[in-house]
Amino acid sequence: MTSKIITGNKRAEDILREYFQREANPIPPLNPTPPSVSVGNPPLQATSTTDVYTFDRTAIHQATTPAYRTFLKDAGYADLDTCSGVSINKKILRYTQEVRDKGINGVDGEYVVNITHTNGKALIESLGGKLLTTALMYQLFIPYIKDQAQAGNTEAQATLKEMTDTKAEWLEDLVVDQSKIKIGNREINVSLPLTEGQFDRSDLNELGYPTTVKNTGEFRYWYPRDNVRAAFRDRGVGLDLVLDGGPSGTYVVLGVRRAKFFL
Repeated sequence: MTSKIITGNKRAEDILREYFQREANPIPPLNPTPPSVSVGNPPLQATSTTDVYTFDRTAIHQATTPAYRTFLKDAGYADLDTCSGVSINKKILRYTQEVRDKGINGVDGEYVVNITHTNGKALIESLGGKLLTTALMYQLFIPYIKDQAQAGNTEAQATLKEMTDTKAEWLEDLVVDQSKIKIGNREINVSLPLTEGQFDRSDLNELGYPTTVKNTGEFRYWYPRDNVRAAFRDRGVGLDLVLDGGPSGTYVVLGVRRAKFFL
């Protein structure tokens, strides 16, 4: 019996083997008090309600560049220059009647996992939201959550615990041929490290990817192998940026988070 191909030339067991290798070798936190997104910038601010954190336009602009916002607008993702803010769910998506009404069957209260990147993206968009891009995850959401958790914010601590202890999540970005980032209907060239390593927030380019990797850092990086890969944030204390997962693959701990942009 032949092995099922998930994407590219990788077999299902190859994907699982790599995943469990990562799980068996967690990276300890090496920078428990990471710097703000950019040196000299004030800490990111958000408001909190029962289910979401809401970042206003000022926070979004603090975490992104004009060129990146133009790229997302041209890609049909969102207009971050005119939107007044974005609300990001505190928790990974779970089954509810609203989810099941979209044709995704499961038990209310359980995590929506074992879902491909394509189906996860379609589900979130059918719910009126977007998956976070890599830049918004690593330059907006994670910095805020980690800094607030460090400051003793119990809601942020609960969000961070779910992210590190429980579930990974798909991101919006596709990586094409190890050299392009595709979002929506646009691609942009990028120079990615083609070796595993670690990186800090200060190592990120405007697309949210490390320009270099090293032996120590706040995050762990797993580079894209070939063809088309879908980015995801892995669980674990290092909140790994993983680029070697196939977009048609399903993973038992990989879910989705809803973000909504509003005028």
